[in-house]
Amino acid sequence: MDSQGIKIKLQSVIVAEQDVLRLQSQIEHLQCLEGGYEEQQDYADLKAELLAKIEKHKQLYRVAQKIIDSLLIVKRGQRDSEKTRACKTILAERYLNGKGWSEIAGLINYSERQAQRLHGAALEAAAKAAQRKKKI
Repeated sequence: MDSQGIKIKLQSVIVAEQDVLRLQSQIEHLQCLEGGYEEQQDYADLKAELLAKIEKHKQLYRVAQKIIDSLLIVKRGQRDSEKTRACKTILAERYLNGKGWSEIAGLINYSERQAQRLHGAALEAAAKAAQRKKKI
């Protein structure tokens, strides 16, 4: 998997979370209605869909967390723990917590541009980690 594939996989966590929130809102709306059988059936259908989406979101979240946890930045043959930590923070905050660049940059004490560059490096490192795992 290349860096673009990693990015798409990580972005799917945010999309799944948005689906869950949308369905929760629809269910809350239906709960407020005092309707007949049709609304009750809609409620049951939405609730089943919500539970399935929640389970999908949990699975995607676990996959994203594994991708982030496997990240390791190597510089000149040595582990670069500071950069690895920053990259893990960037990916987690961006894709698991949905934060913007300025907020992420503030968390890691880098400029927004540096955070965005590190983001690219993090995606590349995650792609390399995924390739290493396939070879094992």
